[in-house]
Amino acid sequence: MDTVRALLDHLHTRLTGDAPLAALFPDGTVHLFPDWAEQDADVLRPGAYTPYLVHEIDLDNAQDEAWALTTGTYMVNIWDRAANQDRALAVRARVRTLLVNYGFRTNGGELVAARLGAPSDQAIPDTDPDVWRRELVFPLRFFDVAEVTAVNART
Repeated sequence: MDTVRALLDHLHTRLTGDAPLAALFPDGTVHLFPDWAEQDADVLRPGAYTPYLVHEIDLDNAQDEAWALTTGTYMVNIWDRAANQDRALAVRARVRTLLVNYGFRTNGGELVAARLGAPSDQAIPDTDPDVWRRELVFPLRFFDVAEVTAVNART
């Protein structure tokens, strides 16, 4: 499995499987989509399910060759249609609780270890006064088994 796909799958499971986070969604289901979903305005139409989350990973071009450490960012966008931002802020708080300094391994064994740090956090204005959006950007570090094996073989 692709490393980024493995990371996204693991984080998807972490967020969608959390009962306290799901309780913040009116239908009890965490709606989490890949990065291209945020372009779909239908999910924000009145009466559609909200809030919803969009996540993606961007990897840095540079890699620490000595340690086979890859870095990048994991972004979570929170979208909501509501009269105020209270629910979006509650979702934000729970996502932070689940992910700040979260270390994990993926199920497929592609990764030796991965860790998220403390995110930058900002509100993103929308032209619709009933649409609330927040963006959390977590620093991401991970070791890939194949890369670590290659580094060890050189030493």
